[in-house]
Amino acid sequence: MMDREFNVVDEVRKHPGITAGVVAVLAGVGLATILLSQRTGPTRYERIKTRIDRAAGSTPRLCATALTTSRAACATARTT
Repeated sequence: MMDREFNVVDEVRKHPGITAGVVAVLAGVGLATILLSQRTGPTRYERIKTRIDRAAGSTPRLCATALTTSRAACATARTT
């Protein structure tokens, strides 16, 4: 039948480009699955963005017209 044993590690070493491509595709499929399975995608993104903004020191302020981080925009919104 077979003259030599099949070794997966040897095959991976022979074809590094194919292996890297397969790993990249699997990682992309995994990421897409995670992102597409979220029920509240945009709000989850907004929560993460708000955390990053707060950590950076800019606190969002609720103005009359919109949520903004600019003090000038809040002052303008209050006067109009």
